[in-house]
Amino acid sequence: MDIFERKYWVEVIARLVRRDYRPEPKVLESTHPLLADDDIIEEPKFIYRHANKLHFKKGLSFSATLFKFIDDRHINEVKLYQHVMVSRSVFSKIRSIDTYQPDKDTVFKFAIGLRLNLEEGITFLASAGFNFKLSSNRDLIIRHCLELSKFDLLMVDQLLVDFKEKPLFSEK
Repeated sequence: MDIFERKYWVEVIARLVRRDYRPEPKVLESTHPLLADDDIIEEPKFIYRHANKLHFKKGLSFSATLFKFIDDRHINEVKLYQHVMVSRSVFSKIRSIDTYQPDKDTVFKFAIGLRLNLEEGITFLASAGFNFKLSSNRDLIIRHCLELSKFDLLMVDQLLVDFKEKPLFSEK
């Protein structure tokens, strides 16, 4: 299978996944400014093991990702969950149940407490099954804080309150 045939099938599958059944316009790659012959297509995240079965690569769970960041940063777990005001019972569930799904605010709290940059924050949210929604002021504010390395809990809460959102770390 040559590179052009491979590109064609990757595009067809991508359109099917997006449920976009309209035919794609024909574009010559030599004349299109965004396409070049040396473009590298990322490998799909699935592996064919058998002719009729797909096997997907599974990413790290939320708890595995959390403890990886804790270990990499040499942070005391107890001080972290107390600092970000996550209850002991929730942290215990995260530690003991590998498939535990926290709520989005808990993920935000740990992202701020771990002082993650934006790229790490996106990965961290994805491990819990979330992403930053562009339609949510709350998500945009937390994203802004991670992007600009603003990790002061009171300042994050003040930003949220200024935009008429519920504070993350204090009760209102």
